[in-house]
Amino acid sequence: MAGFSRGIFIHWSIAATHKVRGEVVIGWAFHYAVGVAYAALYLEIMRLGFDSEPTLVSALVYAIALLIAPWFVMQPALGIGFMAARTPNPAAVRLINVSVHAVFGLGLYLGAVAASLAGAA
Repeated sequence: MAGFSRGIFIHWSIAATHKVRGEVVIGWAFHYAVGVAYAALYLEIMRLGFDSEPTLVSALVYAIALLIAPWFVMQPALGIGFMAARTPNPAAVRLINVSVHAVFGLGLYLGAVAASLAGAA
């Protein structure tokens, strides 16, 4: 993200890329913005597409399905290959990816439940 303004969209190796001032803040802000957008999309899909309230299973399936973006777009753009194939331990990276996305799915579900209980949904 920090390199976009300079026309840098792909890194051959993110570890060898020069640091950009504020890149950590930029990265985390973008990461959270994407998470919020994905959460809103999930709620719209459930309510408008399926005429249903969120369920734990649907939230987990949705969150795991979101791995398509990092595995096939972000990780290759960072120079670590499709599904982290160029990392020292791709299986470990994939397991971490699945686990954190499952936690995101759990958060989606619990947030929907909390909003419903509070009368916001």
